[in-house]
Amino acid sequence: MVWFSILVQFIKGNWKWVLLISLLLGTYGLAIHNNNNSWEAKLNKEKVAALELAAKQKEIFTKESQDLVSDLISYRLNHPAIKTKEVTVYVSETANSKCIINNGFVLMHNQSASGDPLDSRSSSNDAPSEFKLSDVAETVAENYRICNYEMKKLETLQKTVRAYQDIQK
Repeated sequence: MVWFSILVQFIKGNWKWVLLISLLLGTYGLAIHNNNNSWEAKLNKEKVAALELAAKQKEIFTKESQDLVSDLISYRLNHPAIKTKEVTVYVSETANSKCIINNGFVLMHNQSASGDPLDSRSSSNDAPSEFKLSDVAETVAENYRICNYEMKKLETLQKTVRAYQDIQK
């Protein structure tokens, strides 16, 4: 209790200084408190922005995925593989018998399709192959169908990437 009476005596004699120190300490405490609130508000704002971005990305991904599946199913239904019997509508037996597909053509086609470098050193390039013109037509049609299908997938992927980039801005 002795220290309390000393403190009371000090305050009575120096009340102006005590008041000034109290005001300074209160102002300092208020400034720290406001700074913490400001930091927490900024942090909360960043969290909300991140959650909103994630929600937009999920929405875009869901929509684009549904669009992709729908487009690809539609493409497959509208562009079925050509059947051998359909090729004969465009390439007759007469054309098949008159057109010789040589081994050089088959070799070049297969190497081009596989991405291998062309090698023309074979001595049997001019010899007739076992393939007919209708086989070539069927292969080319199927290759273009697959190419267009892959192009459709790429376009949808590019559209999705652009949508993601747009929400990042």
